[in-house]
Amino acid sequence: MTVCANACVHARSARPPLLQGRATVAETALTAERADAAASQTALQQLQRTVEERRVEVVKLTADCAALREAGATAVRMAVAKEREAAVSAMETVLRKKEGYKKALITSRTKVSALKQETAVLDEQCKALAAELAEVCAYV
Repeated sequence: MTVCANACVHARSARPPLLQGRATVAETALTAERADAAASQTALQQLQRTVEERRVEVVKLTADCAALREAGATAVRMAVAKEREAAVSAMETVLRKKEGYKKALITSRTKVSALKQETAVLDEQCKALAAELAEVCAYV
């Protein structure tokens, strides 16, 4: 049991009957604040998992881009050789794929940035809820 909860239990046993109703309202508000804080923490953890998934996606896409760059280099070497037309066609395919991967990478980075902003907002909300919880505990 936390210090705040101990103080609440002690305060409950010492309060006059007129304050009992107000204390019950404060305890209900405190319980709601705790539930909100727990929900915020769960949402924050989910966002952190999503951010980590996006980071893994970015790493994979970066590796794919490196492979595509290598494939592009191979296509250029083939163009210098006898199969110029085949190499040009392969290079065009590689470039189309590379553009697709670039767009996916940009989208992932944008999502990661948005998730970081949401995480910051949730952090602030959690801090505010903690401050309110402390005020409620101090009042009770």
